[in-house]
This record gives sequence, structure tokens and C-alpha cells, in this order.
Amino acid sequence: MKKIIGLILVVALLVFAYRYVSNFLCECEVKCKNCATTSPNLQFSKESGFYIGTYTPSSDTIQLKNYNEQIVISAVWAEKSWFRNTDDCESPKLEKTEGYNVVIEFSKTKKEFIFDLMPLTTDKLGIKSYGINETKKEMQFANLPNEIKIIVEERNPDDNIGWTKSVVTDTIVLSRKRSKLFTNSNTHQ
Repeated sequence: MKKIIGLILVVALLVFAYRYVSNFLCECEVKCKNCATTSPNLQFSKESGFYIGTYTPSSDTIQLKNYNEQIVISAVWAEKSWFRNTDDCESPKLEKTEGYNVVIEFSKTKKEFIFDLMPLTTDKLGIKSYGINETKKEMQFANLPNEIKIIVEERNPDDNIGWTKSVVTDTIVLSRKRSKLFTNSNTHQ
């Protein structure tokens, strides 16, 4: 009988330790508590219920002026801003929040970052849309515009200058496609 009770206590202790360590590691992994994020791809956005509609770029190919590089835009979509609520680390929930995300997916041939895409906007969130990922540009807006002007910045080809004084080489325009979801969302021009 003592062996059974001892075995039950050991198992209970192991389960408790596992849950405690797992929760501790999960909370350590959360780098930004309840921070807004964007969907990893268009399909996820649609399946999660965040998708609002698409934008059409004035050109789906950007030829960089200072480098032998083409950027091919494959998709541009808008979604409701959202975050992963990690208050319960064991079962995080996806929750909508204020604002909107606009994501530009693209492909390129080189691995180095020699360009950036920046929205020309006065939107309080849009002006903070810094940085670019390997295959997409993520922007946040307080209000969804009908049209978004994007400037193409290239790293200065002079290695002594580089990103300290980038070169603006092009502008593309993203036009909102009319859709039922777009007209039902809270958008402004």
C-alpha cells in the first residue's frame, strides 16, 4: 500500500513540476505581452476571421534602380489588427484590437536587405510602420485608407554611406479593391 501511495505522490509531483516548468518556459518565451501582430499569410487571416479585403498595387514588380534586383509583389491584403492574448499561457487566444494591418507579400532574388517600403501617411499608426521582413512588409493603420502611397527606399550603393542616407527611387500606389468586407468595416479616406 505504501508503494502505491508513494507512486501516486511521485506522479503527482512530476505532473505539478511539469506544469510549473512548462508555464514558466511559456511565459519566458513571450517576448511582448499581448502585442499586436499580423497574420503569417493570407489564408491564416481569412481562416481566423481577421481578413477585410485586398489592395491592388500600381505595379506588381519593382525594379530597383541601384541594384540588379526585382521585387515581385504577390499579394496585398488588409485585416483587423489582432494580438495573441497570453494571459493564460496554456491556452492563448487570438483577439481583435483597435486599428488595421496592411500586409505586402513579395519575393526577391537576393538575401540581403537593400530596400525598404515605407507608407507616405499621416495616420498615427502608419507613420510608425518601420522595418521589413524577408518576404513581407507589415504596416498598421488607425484607419484604412482607400489608397496608400509606398515609397521604395534603397540602401545607398556607396558602402561608406549605406543605410545612413538611403535613396528614394520609386513610389507605388496601393488601391483598395471594393469588396463587401471593406464596405462593412470602419474605414476612412
